[in-house]
Amino acid sequence: MLREFIDSSLQNAVNIDVWFNGLVEVGRRHQLEYTTFALLPRDSLPYSEVFYKSNYPAVWQKIYEQKRYAEIDPIVRHCWSKMTPLVWRSETFIGAQEEALYEQACAFGPRWGVALPIHGPKHEVGMLCFASSVRSDEAKRDAVSSLPELGLVRDFASPAGLSLARQKTSAVAPKLTPREMECLKWMSLGKGTWEISQILSCSQSTINYHITNIRIKMGVHSRSAAMIKAVGMGLIEL
Repeated sequence: MLREFIDSSLQNAVNIDVWFNGLVEVGRRHQLEYTTFALLPRDSLPYSEVFYKSNYPAVWQKIYEQKRYAEIDPIVRHCWSKMTPLVWRSETFIGAQEEALYEQACAFGPRWGVALPIHGPKHEVGMLCFASSVRSDEAKRDAVSSLPELGLVRDFASPAGLSLARQKTSAVAPKLTPREMECLKWMSLGKGTWEISQILSCSQSTINYHITNIRIKMGVHSRSAAMIKAVGMGLIEL
């Protein structure tokens, strides 16, 4: 039955919403009413470039983003650096900043949960997190006993989620000329303006012209920002 669910709701989901609703359903089967999936296509990218889906209250999601809580969140830190699941609770948050983060999160519902790290073959990094507002030791024990099933769901959800995310970002990717794509490729390989001009047999001013156009189309102000955005859109791989 689980295999059928994985096939229909995760691997063969027609869009991101259907896929994520499948994850939410998994959590609710285990009395975990909150679900979050976060994934970076490259571990070298900043958290601001994360593909993120959650059914946490929208107000809390906005506060979390505005205050850049991901930078101090011990759940994120664990999942980005470790492979093992984390059963998190109040004791997970240490120090004034983390404790304040936890107390604020509790005000919007989630009090404890399980987080499953994601580390993909192409340096993807992220997490699948299920959380609950229920104060019950029995509920926590049930969640721990369900970790093998949740881990299996994580393993199947990750590639499907990344594929759907790339489809979504590629749909809004700017249209670059073949020459701009060449410049972007060589930039991603660490080549400077002079080196690219030698490779493509043109002047440095021509290369700068193409790079400026890339930045304008991407809506960014630097080469590094353009490459980060291009990776997120699936235009290049670092």
